[in-house]
Amino acid sequence: MVKYGNEINEIEEEYVDRTWYKPIAEFAVLLVILMVVLAGVTLRASTKSVIISETVRSKLSGSMFEEDIVTDWFVMKTVNTGNDGKIYVPLPMTARSENISVENYYQDSSLFIRVEGVHSVSFETAEITGDTEHLLTAAFREYGGEIRICLLMDGVWDYNISQDNTQLVITPYKAKEKYEKTVLLVADKPDSAKENSRIDSAEITSEVADLAAKMLLNELATAEKIPGVAIIAGVTDKSEKKDPARIYVAEYRSDEEVLDFIDKCEADMVVFLKTDVSLSPDTYGMKAAYNGEYFIPELDNAALAEIFLRNTAISASNKAIEITEAEEGSILYKVTIPAAELTIGYASNEKESSYLKKENYQRYIAEGIVNAVKEVTQE
Repeated sequence: MVKYGNEINEIEEEYVDRTWYKPIAEFAVLLVILMVVLAGVTLRASTKSVIISETVRSKLSGSMFEEDIVTDWFVMKTVNTGNDGKIYVPLPMTARSENISVENYYQDSSLFIRVEGVHSVSFETAEITGDTEHLLTAAFREYGGEIRICLLMDGVWDYNISQDNTQLVITPYKAKEKYEKTVLLVADKPDSAKENSRIDSAEITSEVADLAAKMLLNELATAEKIPGVAIIAGVTDKSEKKDPARIYVAEYRSDEEVLDFIDKCEADMVVFLKTDVSLSPDTYGMKAAYNGEYFIPELDNAALAEIFLRNTAISASNKAIEITEAEEGSILYKVTIPAAELTIGYASNEKESSYLKKENYQRYIAEGIVNAVKEVTQE
Protein backbone atom coordinates (compact mmCIF):
# COMPACT_ATOMS: atom_id res chain seq x y z
CA MET A 1 0.00 0.00 0.00
CA VAL A 2 1.06 3.57 -0.72
CA LYS A 3 -0.25 6.37 1.44
CA TYR A 4 -0.96 9.83 -0.01
CA GLY A 5 -1.89 12.21 2.79
CA ASN A 6 -4.88 10.75 4.59
CA GLU A 7 -5.84 8.52 1.69
CA ILE A 8 -4.71 4.95 1.29
CA ASN A 9 -4.62 3.44 -2.22
CA GLU A 10 -4.29 -0.26 -2.85
CA ILE A 11 -1.74 -1.23 -5.59
CA GLU A 12 -3.09 -3.86 -7.91
CA GLU A 13 -1.56 -7.29 -7.39
CA GLU A 14 -0.94 -7.75 -11.13
CA TYR A 15 1.16 -4.57 -11.33
CA VAL A 16 3.33 -5.60 -8.38
CA ASP A 17 4.06 -8.95 -9.96
CA ARG A 18 5.28 -7.38 -13.25
CA THR A 19 7.69 -4.79 -11.88
CA TRP A 20 10.60 -7.25 -11.55
CA TYR A 21 10.56 -7.87 -15.32
CA LYS A 22 11.58 -4.32 -16.19
CA PRO A 23 15.30 -4.29 -15.21
CA ILE A 24 15.79 -7.76 -16.67
CA ALA A 25 14.26 -6.72 -19.99
CA GLU A 26 16.45 -3.61 -20.15
CA PHE A 27 19.56 -5.68 -19.42
CA ALA A 28 18.63 -8.16 -22.15
CA VAL A 29 18.26 -5.37 -24.72
CA LEU A 30 21.63 -3.89 -23.74
CA LEU A 31 23.25 -7.32 -23.97
CA VAL A 32 21.91 -7.85 -27.50
CA ILE A 33 23.17 -4.43 -28.58
CA LEU A 34 26.60 -5.15 -27.10
CA MET A 35 26.79 -8.50 -28.89
CA VAL A 36 25.90 -6.86 -32.21
CA VAL A 37 28.58 -4.20 -31.72
CA LEU A 38 31.21 -6.79 -30.78
CA ALA A 39 30.28 -8.90 -33.79
CA GLY A 40 30.68 -5.88 -36.05
CA VAL A 41 34.09 -5.09 -34.55
CA THR A 42 35.21 -8.70 -34.99
CA LEU A 43 34.00 -8.75 -38.58
CA ARG A 44 35.87 -5.56 -39.39
CA ALA A 45 39.01 -6.96 -37.81
CA SER A 46 38.78 -10.17 -39.79
CA THR A 47 38.78 -8.29 -43.09
CA LYS A 48 41.32 -5.64 -42.14
CA SER A 49 44.28 -5.31 -44.49
CA VAL A 50 47.63 -4.57 -42.87
CA ILE A 51 49.90 -1.94 -44.41
CA ILE A 52 53.49 -3.01 -45.01
CA SER A 53 56.25 -0.42 -44.92
CA GLU A 54 59.72 -0.85 -46.37
CA THR A 55 62.83 0.68 -44.87
CA VAL A 56 66.53 0.48 -45.56
CA ARG A 57 68.10 -1.16 -42.53
CA SER A 58 70.78 1.50 -41.97
CA LYS A 59 68.06 4.04 -41.17
CA LEU A 60 66.52 2.07 -38.32
CA SER A 61 67.66 4.17 -35.38
CA GLY A 62 65.26 3.46 -32.52
CA SER A 63 63.46 0.74 -34.45
CA MET A 64 62.95 -2.90 -33.50
CA PHE A 65 66.11 -4.09 -35.18
CA GLU A 66 68.76 -2.93 -32.73
CA GLU A 67 71.92 -4.82 -31.86
CA ASP A 68 71.37 -4.56 -28.10
CA ILE A 69 68.08 -6.48 -28.18
CA VAL A 70 68.64 -9.08 -30.88
CA THR A 71 69.93 -11.66 -28.38
CA ASP A 72 66.68 -11.52 -26.37
CA TRP A 73 64.47 -13.03 -29.07
CA PHE A 74 62.68 -16.32 -28.33
CA VAL A 75 62.36 -18.89 -31.12
CA MET A 76 58.77 -19.84 -31.98
CA LYS A 77 57.58 -23.28 -33.05
CA THR A 78 56.55 -23.52 -36.71
CA VAL A 79 54.29 -26.28 -38.03
CA ASN A 80 53.72 -26.88 -41.74
CA THR A 81 49.99 -27.56 -41.96
CA GLY A 82 49.19 -26.88 -45.60
CA ASN A 83 50.27 -25.85 -49.08
CA ASP A 84 47.95 -22.90 -49.75
CA GLY A 85 50.87 -20.44 -49.75
CA LYS A 86 49.66 -18.69 -46.58
CA ILE A 87 51.44 -18.31 -43.24
CA TYR A 88 49.31 -17.90 -40.10
CA VAL A 89 50.77 -15.92 -37.20
CA PRO A 90 48.77 -16.06 -33.94
CA LEU A 91 47.85 -12.85 -32.15
CA PRO A 92 46.77 -12.20 -28.55
CA MET A 93 43.01 -11.89 -28.07
CA THR A 94 43.41 -8.20 -27.20
CA ALA A 95 45.31 -7.31 -30.40
CA ARG A 96 43.62 -4.57 -32.43
CA SER A 97 44.26 -4.02 -36.13
CA GLU A 98 45.15 -0.34 -35.66
CA ASN A 99 47.95 -1.36 -33.28
CA ILE A 100 49.62 -3.71 -35.78
CA SER A 101 52.44 -2.56 -38.04
CA VAL A 102 54.64 -4.54 -40.41
CA GLU A 103 58.04 -3.72 -41.91
CA ASN A 104 59.60 -5.65 -44.79
CA TYR A 105 63.40 -5.64 -44.64
CA TYR A 106 63.77 -7.51 -47.91
CA GLN A 107 67.52 -6.91 -48.15
CA ASP A 108 67.82 -9.04 -44.99
CA SER A 109 64.99 -11.43 -46.01
CA SER A 110 63.17 -10.47 -42.80
CA LEU A 111 59.60 -9.49 -42.00
CA PHE A 112 59.03 -7.67 -38.69
CA ILE A 113 55.65 -7.40 -37.01
CA ARG A 114 54.79 -5.04 -34.15
CA VAL A 115 51.71 -5.49 -31.98
CA GLU A 116 51.30 -2.65 -29.49
CA GLY A 117 49.54 -2.87 -26.13
CA VAL A 118 49.88 -6.63 -25.58
CA HIS A 119 52.12 -8.89 -23.50
CA SER A 120 54.06 -12.07 -24.18
CA VAL A 121 52.33 -14.28 -21.57
CA SER A 122 49.83 -15.59 -24.12
CA PHE A 123 52.57 -15.95 -26.71
CA GLU A 124 54.98 -18.30 -25.00
CA THR A 125 53.35 -21.46 -26.42
CA ALA A 126 52.09 -19.93 -29.68
CA GLU A 127 52.79 -21.72 -32.97
CA ILE A 128 53.12 -20.39 -36.50
CA THR A 129 51.21 -22.61 -38.91
CA GLY A 130 50.28 -22.84 -42.58
CA ASP A 131 52.56 -23.16 -45.57
CA THR A 132 55.90 -22.57 -43.83
CA GLU A 133 58.11 -23.98 -46.60
CA HIS A 134 59.91 -20.67 -47.16
CA LEU A 135 60.05 -19.69 -43.47
CA LEU A 136 63.48 -20.41 -42.00
CA THR A 137 63.06 -19.08 -38.46
CA ALA A 138 60.44 -17.27 -36.39
CA ALA A 139 61.09 -15.47 -33.12
CA PHE A 140 59.39 -12.99 -30.79
CA ARG A 141 60.12 -10.79 -27.84
CA GLU A 142 58.33 -8.26 -25.63
CA TYR A 143 59.83 -4.80 -25.74
CA GLY A 144 58.52 -1.44 -24.61
CA GLY A 145 54.91 -2.53 -24.13
CA GLU A 146 54.59 -4.36 -27.43
CA ILE A 147 55.17 -7.77 -28.99
CA ARG A 148 57.76 -7.92 -31.78
CA ILE A 149 57.78 -10.86 -34.16
CA CYS A 150 60.51 -11.61 -36.70
CA LEU A 151 60.06 -13.97 -39.64
CA LEU A 152 63.31 -14.89 -41.40
CA MET A 153 62.51 -16.03 -44.95
CA ASP A 154 64.58 -17.93 -47.49
CA GLY A 155 64.83 -15.04 -49.97
CA VAL A 156 63.39 -11.74 -51.17
CA TRP A 157 59.59 -11.74 -50.91
CA ASP A 158 56.71 -9.30 -51.18
CA TYR A 159 53.62 -9.87 -49.02
CA ASN A 160 49.86 -9.49 -48.80
CA ILE A 161 48.82 -9.38 -45.14
CA SER A 162 45.45 -9.20 -43.39
CA GLN A 163 44.19 -9.69 -39.86
CA ASP A 164 41.71 -12.53 -39.45
CA ASN A 165 40.44 -12.16 -35.88
CA THR A 166 43.23 -13.56 -33.68
CA GLN A 167 45.78 -14.25 -36.41
CA LEU A 168 47.67 -12.57 -39.22
CA VAL A 169 47.32 -14.17 -42.63
CA ILE A 170 50.54 -13.62 -44.59
CA THR A 171 50.79 -14.49 -48.28
CA PRO A 172 54.35 -14.23 -49.65
CA TYR A 173 54.87 -13.79 -53.39
CA LYS A 174 57.76 -13.09 -55.75
CA ALA A 175 57.91 -9.75 -57.57
CA LYS A 176 58.00 -11.60 -60.90
CA GLU A 177 54.50 -12.90 -60.21
CA LYS A 178 53.04 -9.37 -60.21
CA TYR A 179 55.51 -7.11 -62.05
CA GLU A 180 56.92 -7.17 -65.57
CA LYS A 181 60.22 -5.57 -64.55
CA THR A 182 62.19 -5.30 -61.32
CA VAL A 183 64.43 -2.26 -60.90
CA LEU A 184 67.05 -2.09 -58.15
CA LEU A 185 68.24 1.28 -56.80
CA VAL A 186 71.46 1.08 -54.78
CA ALA A 187 72.31 3.92 -52.39
CA ASP A 188 75.84 5.33 -52.22
CA LYS A 189 78.64 3.80 -50.17
CA PRO A 190 78.54 4.92 -46.50
CA ASP A 191 82.24 5.86 -46.59
CA SER A 192 82.08 7.77 -49.87
CA ALA A 193 82.04 11.26 -48.30
CA LYS A 194 85.18 13.27 -49.02
CA GLU A 195 86.79 16.08 -47.10
CA ASN A 196 84.93 18.89 -48.85
CA SER A 197 81.57 17.10 -48.88
CA ARG A 198 78.76 19.02 -47.19
CA ILE A 199 76.33 16.08 -46.95
CA ASP A 200 76.12 12.37 -46.13
CA SER A 201 75.83 10.92 -49.63
CA ALA A 202 74.64 7.48 -48.44
CA GLU A 203 71.82 9.05 -46.42
CA ILE A 204 70.70 11.41 -49.20
CA THR A 205 70.68 8.75 -51.92
CA SER A 206 68.87 6.34 -49.61
CA GLU A 207 66.15 8.93 -49.01
CA VAL A 208 65.76 9.56 -52.74
CA ALA A 209 65.60 5.85 -53.56
CA ASP A 210 63.01 5.20 -50.83
CA LEU A 211 60.85 8.07 -52.11
CA ALA A 212 60.98 6.72 -55.67
CA ALA A 213 60.01 3.21 -54.58
CA LYS A 214 57.06 4.49 -52.53
CA MET A 215 55.88 6.80 -55.32
CA LEU A 216 55.70 3.98 -57.84
CA LEU A 217 53.92 1.62 -55.44
CA ASN A 218 51.40 4.35 -54.58
CA GLU A 219 50.72 5.04 -58.26
CA LEU A 220 50.15 1.35 -58.94
CA ALA A 221 47.84 1.05 -55.92
CA THR A 222 45.83 4.06 -57.10
CA ALA A 223 45.52 2.67 -60.61
CA GLU A 224 44.24 -0.66 -59.27
CA LYS A 225 41.35 1.14 -57.56
CA ILE A 226 40.20 2.63 -60.87
CA PRO A 227 39.10 -0.07 -63.36
CA GLY A 228 40.57 0.30 -66.83
CA VAL A 229 43.19 2.86 -65.79
CA ALA A 230 46.82 2.22 -66.72
CA ILE A 231 49.66 4.49 -65.65
CA ILE A 232 52.64 3.19 -67.55
CA ALA A 233 52.35 0.69 -70.35
CA GLY A 234 48.84 1.22 -71.67
CA VAL A 235 47.42 -1.73 -69.75
CA THR A 236 43.63 -1.69 -69.57
CA ASP A 237 42.83 -5.17 -68.32
CA LYS A 238 44.74 -5.60 -65.04
CA SER A 239 43.29 -9.05 -64.49
CA GLU A 240 45.37 -10.41 -67.40
CA LYS A 241 48.41 -8.13 -67.27
CA LYS A 242 51.14 -7.71 -64.69
CA ASP A 243 51.97 -4.32 -63.20
CA PRO A 244 54.75 -2.68 -65.19
CA ALA A 245 57.55 -2.34 -62.63
CA ARG A 246 58.65 -2.76 -59.04
CA ILE A 247 61.47 -0.76 -57.43
CA TYR A 248 63.62 -2.36 -54.76
CA VAL A 249 66.06 -0.28 -52.68
CA ALA A 250 69.35 -1.54 -51.28
CA GLU A 251 72.00 0.04 -49.14
CA TYR A 252 75.55 -0.54 -50.28
CA ARG A 253 77.45 -2.92 -48.01
CA SER A 254 79.99 -4.45 -50.40
CA ASP A 255 80.23 -5.29 -54.09
CA GLU A 256 79.64 -8.95 -53.26
CA GLU A 257 76.45 -8.26 -51.27
CA VAL A 258 75.07 -5.98 -53.97
CA LEU A 259 75.71 -8.59 -56.66
CA ASP A 260 74.12 -11.28 -54.48
CA PHE A 261 71.06 -9.12 -53.86
CA ILE A 262 70.68 -8.46 -57.59
CA ASP A 263 70.29 -12.21 -58.05
CA LYS A 264 68.00 -12.68 -55.04
CA CYS A 265 65.50 -10.00 -56.09
CA GLU A 266 65.75 -11.10 -59.74
CA ALA A 267 66.46 -7.55 -60.88
CA ASP A 268 66.12 -6.71 -64.57
CA MET A 269 68.23 -3.56 -64.24
CA VAL A 270 70.16 -1.71 -61.55
CA VAL A 271 70.97 1.97 -61.03
CA PHE A 272 73.60 3.11 -58.53
CA LEU A 273 72.92 6.52 -56.94
CA LYS A 274 75.65 8.81 -55.68
CA THR A 275 76.75 12.40 -55.17
CA ASP A 276 80.12 13.77 -56.21
CA VAL A 277 82.61 16.39 -55.07
CA SER A 278 84.79 18.71 -57.10
CA LEU A 279 87.86 20.80 -56.44
CA SER A 280 85.88 23.69 -57.90
CA PRO A 281 83.10 24.79 -55.54
CA ASP A 282 81.19 26.18 -58.53
CA THR A 283 80.70 22.79 -60.20
CA TYR A 284 77.11 21.55 -60.05
CA GLY A 285 74.64 19.39 -61.95
CA MET A 286 73.92 15.74 -62.72
CA LYS A 287 75.79 13.12 -64.71
CA ALA A 288 75.66 9.41 -65.53
CA ALA A 289 78.10 6.58 -66.24
CA TYR A 290 77.74 3.16 -67.83
CA ASN A 291 79.61 -0.04 -68.60
CA GLY A 292 80.78 0.25 -72.20
CA GLU A 293 82.48 -3.12 -72.47
CA TYR A 294 79.52 -4.99 -73.89
CA PHE A 295 76.25 -4.29 -75.67
CA ILE A 296 72.91 -5.57 -74.38
CA PRO A 297 70.36 -5.84 -77.23
CA GLU A 298 67.30 -5.48 -74.98
CA LEU A 299 68.52 -2.30 -73.30
CA ASP A 300 71.94 -0.80 -73.93
CA ASN A 301 73.78 0.42 -70.82
CA ALA A 302 74.42 3.82 -72.38
CA ALA A 303 70.74 4.18 -73.27
CA LEU A 304 69.75 3.29 -69.70
CA ALA A 305 72.14 5.92 -68.32
CA GLU A 306 70.74 8.54 -70.72
CA ILE A 307 67.12 7.81 -69.79
CA PHE A 308 67.76 8.18 -66.05
CA LEU A 309 69.92 11.29 -66.44
CA ARG A 310 67.48 13.06 -68.76
CA ASN A 311 64.40 12.36 -66.63
CA THR A 312 65.96 13.32 -63.29
CA ALA A 313 67.56 16.50 -64.68
CA ILE A 314 64.24 17.61 -66.18
CA SER A 315 62.26 16.78 -63.04
CA ALA A 316 64.73 18.56 -60.72
CA SER A 317 65.27 21.49 -63.17
CA ASN A 318 68.98 20.83 -62.96
CA LYS A 319 71.81 20.65 -65.49
CA ALA A 320 72.73 17.37 -67.20
CA ILE A 321 76.51 17.53 -67.48
CA GLU A 322 77.62 14.37 -69.26
CA ILE A 323 77.26 10.65 -69.89
CA THR A 324 80.57 8.76 -69.77
CA GLU A 325 81.95 5.27 -69.53
CA ALA A 326 82.50 4.19 -65.93
CA GLU A 327 85.98 4.35 -64.44
CA GLU A 328 88.08 1.23 -64.27
CA GLY A 329 87.25 -0.88 -61.21
CA SER A 330 83.61 0.29 -61.04
CA ILE A 331 81.06 -2.28 -59.86
CA LEU A 332 79.25 -1.65 -63.15
CA TYR A 333 81.77 -3.94 -64.86
CA LYS A 334 80.73 -6.80 -62.55
CA VAL A 335 77.02 -6.52 -63.28
CA THR A 336 75.57 -8.72 -66.04
CA ILE A 337 72.22 -6.92 -66.41
CA PRO A 338 71.56 -3.39 -67.74
CA ALA A 339 73.22 -1.05 -65.23
CA ALA A 340 74.07 2.61 -64.85
CA GLU A 341 75.42 5.04 -62.27
CA LEU A 342 73.55 8.28 -61.64
CA THR A 343 75.17 11.23 -59.89
CA ILE A 344 72.35 13.41 -58.53
CA GLY A 345 74.46 16.43 -57.58
CA TYR A 346 77.69 17.83 -56.17
CA ALA A 347 78.11 17.84 -52.40
CA SER A 348 81.00 20.32 -52.78
CA ASN A 349 78.68 23.01 -54.16
CA GLU A 350 77.14 24.96 -51.30
CA LYS A 351 73.87 25.76 -53.04
CA GLU A 352 73.37 22.32 -54.57
CA SER A 353 74.22 20.51 -51.33
CA SER A 354 71.62 22.62 -49.50
CA TYR A 355 69.03 21.58 -52.09
CA LEU A 356 69.97 17.91 -51.75
CA LYS A 357 69.12 18.08 -48.06
CA LYS A 358 65.58 19.32 -48.74
CA GLU A 359 62.74 16.80 -48.97
CA ASN A 360 60.99 18.71 -51.78
CA TYR A 361 64.11 18.59 -53.96
CA GLN A 362 64.66 14.92 -53.13
CA ARG A 363 61.08 14.33 -54.23
CA TYR A 364 61.75 16.01 -57.59
CA ILE A 365 64.69 13.68 -58.18
CA ALA A 366 62.61 10.68 -57.10
CA GLU A 367 59.86 11.68 -59.54
CA GLY A 368 62.47 11.77 -62.30
CA ILE A 369 63.61 8.26 -61.37
CA VAL A 370 60.02 7.00 -61.48
CA ASN A 371 59.54 8.66 -64.88
CA ALA A 372 62.71 6.92 -66.09
CA VAL A 373 61.40 3.56 -64.86
CA LYS A 374 58.15 4.17 -66.74
CA GLU A 375 60.04 5.02 -69.92
CA VAL A 376 62.25 1.95 -69.63
CA THR A 377 59.16 -0.21 -69.06
CA GLN A 378 57.65 1.05 -72.31
CA GLU A 379 60.75 0.10 -74.31
